[in-house]
Amino acid sequence: MGIETTEGLLKVAAKFKETLGCSDIDLQNFFSDQLSWLFPRVFQGGQINKEMLLHYANVWSGLLHNLKPQDVLETMLLIQGIGLHNLMIESTRRAMMTSDHERRDMFVRQSLRLSRTFAGLIESLKKYRSGGQQKIRIEHVTVKDGGQAMLGNIKAG
Repeated sequence: MGIETTEGLLKVAAKFKETLGCSDIDLQNFFSDQLSWLFPRVFQGGQINKEMLLHYANVWSGLLHNLKPQDVLETMLLIQGIGLHNLMIESTRRAMMTSDHERRDMFVRQSLRLSRTFAGLIESLKKYRSGGQQKIRIEHVTVKDGGQAMLGNIKAG
């Protein structure tokens, strides 16, 4: 699919919008805008760089296709996660590039905070997707003579 053509750009945009977890065109455009804000190279001199937009639309489409948002809330959480991840990577990059120990420590602390926030967001997404239910898997049970074992959904009280 050529980036030289508007048709190529429209095909990628359509593919990308299919992965957003919603069918409302206004929400799709809103989420597309939010994602484009996360990648400053898409905008150069106040103008949209179509080549970079196409590149990132492919990246976003692949990311969201693999993460499979099921609804608007999941899409919002995933966009936040992408933003947090980008900030964490940028902070880590800056920490590695500076020779000033104070600045390095500042960037490392910032990267660690972003990493913990990202992990919390992913945990929230997991809880949301599972309906807040936890599952326990029992691998092995030994019942000795005279003992009893119960299987199934057991409720207290």
